[in-house]
Amino acid sequence: MNKHFMNKKTIKAVSLLLAMLMIACNFVGCSTSGNGSGNTDHGSINLPTDQTLQLPLNGGTLRMPMPVNAAITNPFAVDTEEMLNMFSLVYEGLIRVDETNNIIPSLAENWSCDASGRVWILNLRQDAKWHSKDDSVEADDIKYSYDTIVSMQGASYYSYNVSKIESMEIVNDYCVRVTMKEKGVLSLRCLDFPIVRNGAGLGGKPVGTGAYQVETYSNDKVVLAANENWWKQRPYIDRVEFEARDSNETALASFAAGQFNMVPTSAITAGRYRQEGVSEVLDVMTQDMEVLIVNHDNYILRDVRIRQAVAYMIDRSEIISNVCMNRAQACDVPIAPDSWFYDSKSKVYDHSLNKAMSLLEEAGYTDADENGVLEKNGIELELNILVCESADGTRGEAAREIAKQLTDAGIKAQVVIAAYSMNDGGEFMSKLKNGEFDLALVGFNMSRDCDLSPYLDEMGECNYGGYHGSELAELAHAMYTASDEASLRESASAFQSKFVSQLPFIVLYFRLNSIVCSADIRDIGAVREPDIMRNAEKWYIAESEQNGAE
Repeated sequence: MNKHFMNKKTIKAVSLLLAMLMIACNFVGCSTSGNGSGNTDHGSINLPTDQTLQLPLNGGTLRMPMPVNAAITNPFAVDTEEMLNMFSLVYEGLIRVDETNNIIPSLAENWSCDASGRVWILNLRQDAKWHSKDDSVEADDIKYSYDTIVSMQGASYYSYNVSKIESMEIVNDYCVRVTMKEKGVLSLRCLDFPIVRNGAGLGGKPVGTGAYQVETYSNDKVVLAANENWWKQRPYIDRVEFEARDSNETALASFAAGQFNMVPTSAITAGRYRQEGVSEVLDVMTQDMEVLIVNHDNYILRDVRIRQAVAYMIDRSEIISNVCMNRAQACDVPIAPDSWFYDSKSKVYDHSLNKAMSLLEEAGYTDADENGVLEKNGIELELNILVCESADGTRGEAAREIAKQLTDAGIKAQVVIAAYSMNDGGEFMSKLKNGEFDLALVGFNMSRDCDLSPYLDEMGECNYGGYHGSELAELAHAMYTASDEASLRESASAFQSKFVSQLPFIVLYFRLNSIVCSADIRDIGAVREPDIMRNAEKWYIAESEQNGAE
């Protein structure tokens, strides 16, 4: 039986009271709308127009997909976003990262850092209880979880996190000391990994401390029930069921058939599932960044004015609309535009052929022969764009559109498509590593700690363009190691300003994924990857959907 947060009689009583207030307000001459200037009278009352007044209800079931033969008993072996979503409801980390990249407390109630900026003391909340027993999470559980991930030697989704940690020590039952390899407040993001019970093992029923606990599980289905004793508010939705599907495409078909009421997806065609009053398609910001890598061994592209001109020539809004079907957000820097320390002043490369031509003319390129091709000293300006086809076909299509835009603006551009292999990278990675390109269209999944050393350091593993710029690399490191939020914002602004002026590579956009869901699932709010279920305890299912499922 569903337990209502406010029952029907209460809702009707509230609605009647509000109606009476409206009548009384009108009787005494109060205004319920703004005046002519757009301001509201000081004593006015804003009332809802919907007299049914929908309030959060306890009850209902969220039905979502999971992969076939998933590793459902080991949260450290997660290798799909679907399993990450499930485990995030069952397990908690020391901290979580919110939608704007802020660090928020979870199992760690508070923390402090010593003068070195590397050694952190984290105090655990003592009201966080394990699902299976009425005892608290303790420091040895934290240490056990950390040691287990380390022992996996890079085979865990969370191996990147623990690679940032130099050591972890138990101070007392409810306190740990963590020494980071680098100083700075951003280093705390590495503590967002699941905490499992010391000695409980990873082969049986998953037991955590999160908003939901495992009720039943098999290779085909996992059923979660609301954790009545959670240290935060009890979730409104009673149950979450994950059922196996062999692909995201099959999961979306199951949604259309009414078998699921929520499916996260990266499909650019997700918009077709939107139906007013029936289903919603919500934007999900990702860390997947699409960039044009610039080969700095190309003497033409060493001139920053040429790189800037190319950036101005690209009409990203056209690509986002026609190629990505609006499932991307333009950005000029390698910091997601929803991050709290993203600087909107860094958005400078809006499409402008006038600015591009001015820069090229300054660099000595003109259309001397009036044949539509820019040249300098009799040599035509030509660039090739290396690309491998993405699974959804959009990257190759985007490369072709960029080549067309550059060609129309006077740069001879051609696309070189190379095959990619999961084993060794194939021809594409061979060409990329050997510098056999002028520009290369690639996708990077950026870490939320904003460690940009792999992309900007001279020997960085992702610096395929061979960029050499110590000042920009130093600014990136200053941002990554900032000691507090004020210095982080300041150093991030300085970095972004320098990045758009130097353009070591050309950032195009960050990809958007989607959540396809029933319109009766309410209060989802802002969501972003990788933790799209972070506020799931606040979601609720409208009464119409609950009654329809009964």
